[in-house]
Amino acid sequence: AQWKRMGADEDRAPEDMAADDGEEASVGGKKGRYRRDKPWDHDGIDHWKVDSFTKDDNPDGLLEESSFATLFPKYREKYLREVWPSVTRALKEYGIACELNLVEGSMTVRTTRKTFDPYIIIKSRDLIKLLSRSVPAPQALKILQDDVQCDVIKIGGMVRNKERYVKRRQRLIGPNGSTLKAIEMLTNCYVLVQGNTVSCMGGWKGLKTVRKIIEDCMRNMHPIYHIKELMIKRELAKDPALADQSWDRFLPKFKKKNVQRKKPAKIGKGKKDQVFPPAPQPSKIDMQIESGEYFLSQEAKRRRAAQEKLDKQKEALSASQKRRRDAFVAPKEDGPEDGDAARKKKREVGADDVKASVAKLKVKSAAKKEEERNRKSSRNVQDYLLGAGKREKKEKKEKDGGDGKVTRGVPQPQRGKNTKGANASTRPPPPPTSPPLGSPNGVGVPARPFSAAPAPPREPVAAPEGAIVSEVGCAELTDEIRAKLAERIGREMLETARVQPFSVMGNVLRIERRAVDMLIRTMNAIVQSLYPTASVEVFGSFPTASWVPGASNLDIALSLPEAVTSDPQKKLDALNSLAVALRANPHWVNEVNVVPSPFRPLILLTTHSAFFQPPPPPQAAQGPRPPPGAPPAANGGSPAANGDSPGAPPLPPGPPPPAASVGFGLGNGGVGLPLEVAISIKSKDHKGAAAMKFLRQAETEYPALAPVLAVQKAYLAKRGLRGVYKGGIGSYSLALMALHSMQQAAARSAGAEGGLGAGYDDAKDAKILGDSLLQFLEMYGHTVDLTKASIKVHALKPGKGKKAAEAHEAARKADWGVLPAPTSGDGPRAAMGGGMLQVQDPTQTGNNAGSGCFGVVGVQAAFKDQLKQLMAVPADASLLQHILTGAPGKVCVV
Repeated sequence: AQWKRMGADEDRAPEDMAADDGEEASVGGKKGRYRRDKPWDHDGIDHWKVDSFTKDDNPDGLLEESSFATLFPKYREKYLREVWPSVTRALKEYGIACELNLVEGSMTVRTTRKTFDPYIIIKSRDLIKLLSRSVPAPQALKILQDDVQCDVIKIGGMVRNKERYVKRRQRLIGPNGSTLKAIEMLTNCYVLVQGNTVSCMGGWKGLKTVRKIIEDCMRNMHPIYHIKELMIKRELAKDPALADQSWDRFLPKFKKKNVQRKKPAKIGKGKKDQVFPPAPQPSKIDMQIESGEYFLSQEAKRRRAAQEKLDKQKEALSASQKRRRDAFVAPKEDGPEDGDAARKKKREVGADDVKASVAKLKVKSAAKKEEERNRKSSRNVQDYLLGAGKREKKEKKEKDGGDGKVTRGVPQPQRGKNTKGANASTRPPPPPTSPPLGSPNGVGVPARPFSAAPAPPREPVAAPEGAIVSEVGCAELTDEIRAKLAERIGREMLETARVQPFSVMGNVLRIERRAVDMLIRTMNAIVQSLYPTASVEVFGSFPTASWVPGASNLDIALSLPEAVTSDPQKKLDALNSLAVALRANPHWVNEVNVVPSPFRPLILLTTHSAFFQPPPPPQAAQGPRPPPGAPPAANGGSPAANGDSPGAPPLPPGPPPPAASVGFGLGNGGVGLPLEVAISIKSKDHKGAAAMKFLRQAETEYPALAPVLAVQKAYLAKRGLRGVYKGGIGSYSLALMALHSMQQAAARSAGAEGGLGAGYDDAKDAKILGDSLLQFLEMYGHTVDLTKASIKVHALKPGKGKKAAEAHEAARKADWGVLPAPTSGDGPRAAMGGGMLQVQDPTQTGNNAGSGCFGVVGVQAAFKDQLKQLMAVPADASLLQHILTGAPGKVCVV
């Protein structure tokens, strides 16, 4: 076009060209002579626009093949294998072939005959480079666009100090990635900090800004200064009036402040001028020659290094053992003072100190009396089974010294004094166990007759809308069917082990409880072997009368020193040490698992059998198997072979006698069921003892509570719904629900005729037991929707003392019954704990006893199914046998 214009000028007249030159000279001088208007250039053209390169621009392709390859780390192999098909499809559109070599750990891209863009191979090289630097594939594929470029900034060598480098790299990322996100938003770039490099993607202008921010951050300039400047520039760009002005007056100016620190004054005189240089330091070889190690063989050096390593391990082990022992070392007591010092101290004691000492002695004496009272009242199953006469002989034997004889000439330890030495015992008394089955007076007879449940003094509140499914309960259960069914199930419940403790099943139940008592004492001995001042306490359902062998577990709390319970790590170490000691008894321990929960760490233990010993191998010469219903022999075999009377407690743990055989009972070939034990550490907020005390009082006021609970526990265990960890319901919440149903029934039938007083009446007792069971199943199977209601029991009788009476009066005035369940957003539900089942704990205000029971729908369906099964059992069949065992011939102790 320029040549065409020059040719046109040749045809023009000279005077016209002179006139044009005069105009140009008047406008721009000499330089304006050649500055003519360009019709192809105007202000509307974007000179920075990058036109897309299409196949029409290069239809013949490339002459030579170009390729690039890069390595990738091992941890990127799995991700690259997943996204490589999408990478291949994206590069195929541009005529680029790619290869993923998992053997060498490399990625390769190369041009093909279909490649038409010469620069796309550079883009492909950047793509595999970004993929190797952990950039996600969807983001890395954007590099193939013409307006997107990339820059990989190496920051590993900018700072020599590693700690300083890590801090500055974290400063670039910011808290929760906030600084990096701000940089991306202000520069319109993608930034990824990975290892010793920073991968950036975006336009050229943004990449230049990002590189400056990163390099300044590595030079100890915080990115916030650049972020403030970029934010101000973004706001200034919105004003078109400032497009042609300088923005320096708006931008902040940050000056580096070097604070001169005062150098410490030199103390002492300087070094004297030395004539000779200092002696050289001995090298490592010189020191080995001096010690003789240099002349040792390789085998001797290895033995020496192994011995040194072993010595260090022994020192570390002894130090850790000493730290553990220090937690149980008693504080040092002041030694005996001389006569003058004692008299002087006695004169200095004032009247207030004397009163304080007297009060302290009174408290100590009261505590000692209380401990003695508890020791006498908490007799275990062994003392109960021995009888009163044997118990007195045993106490007299223990009092005389263990063998029934008083050792003369040897001083005996006096009670109540601080005795030290071989005769003194630092261990606490044996752990408390459950009371024997029977009435509280210890006679051993069942708590009969079953009088009607006492009516609460306050009426229950009306149930809220939606919580009641049906007011009439089960429509198929008419009054006639209900009366017959209550009488049948009640008469069978009168023959259970809890009502007939001296029957065959009662004998089996006593043996099972005795076996668990032996397990408690064995675990107490193991705990005291690790921590001499510790002891175990039993809570849960075992100390109550509703414990069912095979369906109930055992809950144990460890009483450890405060130095251990106050430190979470020491608590976990104590449980791990106990778990190791328990695993050393494989003859009765099946599995031990430590649950390191930050809220309540515990040990979950399962046993092979309640006797702590596996069944003996089958023998060729064995007697005939006893028929069903025969009294089971303790530890197998006949009573005569074991040397015990029928129904005696089992033998101590250990191998059975040579001639013993496995008897008929509950276990797999013998009496004794596998047991689940939960071991926790007792703390200040441990409410197990309070809950156990409440359930004991409830069983005393409501005698039908224990038989009803035993049947429900056995049925839920058969359905696999016992325990919240198995998708079922907890024992404490089940007991509160049963108590609530009895209180509701008592409130509805207030004023009716109560018990008969003296004497037994099987018909009336059977009716009370059957009605209690059917009321429970109707209420929680058909009437109440447990997912929309909250259950609260009425307070029991008050205890002794003014505080107990005040607390009972406040609890009696509170509402009880079926209350509305709090929603998920309310405060009471959050305070009571999550879960679909809401059962308010009477021993702890605001606590949900049903927390963790998320399978309440299945539990309620099981109650409904149980009532349906009871109604379908033929008249000549056993109801309990049908719902608890499912087949004739099986035994279940309830």
